[in-house]
Amino acid sequence: MKALRVALLILCLLIPGTAAAAPESSPQASPCAPGAFYDPACDVDHDGDVDIFDIQLTAGHWNQRGTWVSDNGHDHLGQTWTGNNNRLAIQGSFGFPSIAPLVLTNSGSGDGLWITGAGFKGVTVSSAGTDGVYVGAAGNPSSQSASNLNNGFEVAGAENNGLHVGVAGQSGVYVNSAGGSGLFVDLALNGVNVNTAGAYGVRVNSAGLDGVRVSSAGFDGVYVGAAGNPSTTLASTRKNGLEVAGAEGYGLFIGRSDFTGVYVDTAGGSGVFVYEADGVGAYADTTDSSGEWGVATLDKITGSNITLSSVTIIAQVAGEHALNPGDVVAACGGAEPLPGSTVSLALVRLADAASHHGVVGVVEGRVTLTPQQGGDEVSQKPVLLPQRVAGPAQPGDYVALTVLGVALVKVEAG
Repeated sequence: MKALRVALLILCLLIPGTAAAAPESSPQASPCAPGAFYDPACDVDHDGDVDIFDIQLTAGHWNQRGTWVSDNGHDHLGQTWTGNNNRLAIQGSFGFPSIAPLVLTNSGSGDGLWITGAGFKGVTVSSAGTDGVYVGAAGNPSSQSASNLNNGFEVAGAENNGLHVGVAGQSGVYVNSAGGSGLFVDLALNGVNVNTAGAYGVRVNSAGLDGVRVSSAGFDGVYVGAAGNPSTTLASTRKNGLEVAGAEGYGLFIGRSDFTGVYVDTAGGSGVFVYEADGVGAYADTTDSSGEWGVATLDKITGSNITLSSVTIIAQVAGEHALNPGDVVAACGGAEPLPGSTVSLALVRLADAASHHGVVGVVEGRVTLTPQQGGDEVSQKPVLLPQRVAGPAQPGDYVALTVLGVALVKVEAG
């Protein structure tokens, strides 16, 4: 009977106009306000209505205290929560098996998490023990490969693009500083695919090691379909390290190289091959003080039509006299090839009246074999090329001889 009297007392407090009504100065309870429409928060027994049974259940737990803990018998679906500087924070220590403080599962066709608007960052990860953001599978990838590193953003498997940027006002992907690779792609159909870029497709301001490194590529290491607005393009069917199908300017331009401009360590065919050129197939100039060796090689050079101003050969000095520029020399035998070459050299000595029939050329100057900077860093092979130096050429030294063309000849007055 005592419980019934308490329930009746509470009921009277909820009925407007009764003698037990609260003074006007007392605030009414919310959201279970008298006369309000059905509110799920007041439906204690979850039976779809608010009646005496809900009041009895409430009265039965009157004057109890403790930490409020919700049950799984209700939800807040369909509700909209509006706040102002009163965020919802979930804090605690979470591990296996529940893993995370918030778990979202959507078996339908919608999104797992949708942010309709954000005044600042859409998603902020202040600190993460391993990956900042981890995507196990996006779509239906053929396979997955998870990294054992702690990554800022990781996609173990994606059916299409691992990262897709539709439009970016500035950089599509910007890396301010990287201790290792600025961008590393282990396995992908397209390692980096930039559809349209107003400025640079890929820009590397500074790199401690390689600016762009391709360890392995199934086809071309780097492929450029069109650079600028070329008159035409022609793609190769071969798998090339660097391919430019069309370029409005230079296919490959090197403004400055402290060592070799283009270095080919080993080539199964041609080191440099020019199939067709509207102008010069290969043009070389030199800033050497003596203006020598626009193209230098210890091997033979072949051509079907060669235009020359003069012909110079390398020979070795024999006899007892030193040779100086302008001396006329005669052949007196053969010498071993230069290191790295298979072409034999001529032995020459100062010509005299008895050897005028054996004259082969005029001395241009003394020559030494100089190691080429940057030429042996990859293969560790000694790369020695002839270099003109001042001074007389002693027996055993090398000289450059003009054998065809105009030459300055030293003569003695008779």
